[in-house]
Amino acid sequence: MSAARANPNVLEVRIEKENIRSQVVRAIRRAIISGEFLPGPRLVECDLCAALEVSRPSLREALRHLESEHLVHFIPNRGCFVAELAWDDALQIYETQLVIEPEIAALAAQHISDNALLELEQAIRDFAKAVEAKDPLWSSPRGSLQCNQRGNTSLTHNPVD
Repeated sequence: MSAARANPNVLEVRIEKENIRSQVVRAIRRAIISGEFLPGPRLVECDLCAALEVSRPSLREALRHLESEHLVHFIPNRGCFVAELAWDDALQIYETQLVIEPEIAALAAQHISDNALLELEQAIRDFAKAVEAKDPLWSSPRGSLQCNQRGNTSLTHNPVD
């Protein structure tokens, strides 16, 4: 008799460890979103395989997944490239954010814990100090993204990947 049958409070569910493709997808997605991989240049497979310590088939599978998310695109006989965001797409994203983000902020404010509020206030103070000091990291899009992610994490308790 299995443990689950002997004890009705034990589930017979196995949790699978994250596969290599998912880890590679997450790493490359993070590099694209953070600006580490800029739009335009070719992603060199052998360099990525070496940096991520993965096989070419695992990398290619991950890149195909990222292609389905429109973060990269393939050009036959040339390779894989980080997708460029068209101006109209960027406008649509910002217009959507203008509608959604105030509502999200209002909901978060209604449910924020005292500890999360302190974390958020500290993140804002840190950002203001860095901007005043003209810290190049924080005045860059990458630094602004990191600050935004830090604030979102303190509000939602969901780390940004």
